Amino acid sequence: MSLWKYLSYIITLLILTNFSIAFYNFKFLKKRDKYLAYFLCFSFITQLCIVLMALNNTYNLWVLPIYTFGEYVFFHQYLYESTTFEKSSQKKAAIVLFFAMSLFILKEFVYINPTKINNITIGIKAFIFSAWVILIFIKQLKNIHLYLNSKDSFAYAIINFGILLYFSSQFIVFLLGNYILYILKSSQSQLIWTLYASINFIFYTILLFGLWKLISIRKN
Repeated sequence: MSLWKYLSYIITLLILTNFSIAFYNFKFLKKRDKYLAYFLCFSFITQLCIVLMALNNTYNLWVLPIYTFGEYVFFHQYLYESTTFEKSSQKKAAIVLFFAMSLFILKEFVYINPTKINNITIGIKAFIFSAWVILIFIKQLKNIHLYLNSKDSFAYAIINFGILLYFSSQFIVFLLGNYILYILKSSQSQLIWTLYASINFIFYTILLFGLWKLISIRKN
C-alpha cells in the first residue's frame, strides 16, 4: 500500500479528533471559531467518502470540486470574521470576492472533467487565503500591543499559521498538479497525492494544537 493511502487513514482519524474536540467544546467557541468547527464536520464527511471509495477502487476525483467549494466557504467566513476592516469598501470587496469566487468554483459542478484536476481554481483559492492570512499577520504586527493583550492571541496565531502553511503549500502543489499527474509516469504521479496528504497531516496537527490551546484558555 502506498504512503499517501496510509496518510489518508491517519488524516481521517486526525480530522475526527479535531471535529470531536471542537463540537464537544462548542459552547466555548466564538462566531469565527464555529466556522472552523463546521469545516471540520464537512471535511470529515468528504474525507471519509474519499477513503471508502478508494478502498472499493471507485473513482473519487469528482469529490474534489465539492470539497473545494465547502473549504472556500468556511475559510472565507472564518477569515472574514477574523479581519478588522478599516473601511466599509474593504468589507464590500470581501463580500463581492466571496460570491465571485463561489460562482467560479461552482462552475466545476457543471463542467467536471473526470480526467483532470482544475488546479487553476484551487490555485486561485489557495493564493487568496494565503494573502489574506499574511495581511492579518501584518495588521497584528502594526498593533502588536493590542494583540499581545489578548488572552487567545497565541492560539489564533497557531491556527492562522497552520492555515497559511496549508494554503501556501497547496498553491505550490496544485500549480504542478496536472503536470505531475498526467505528464509523469503513473508510478511517479503518486507524488502529488503524497505531498497533498503530507500537507493535510501537518495542517490538521497544527489545527488540533491551536484548537486545544484556544479551548483551554476559554475554559480557564
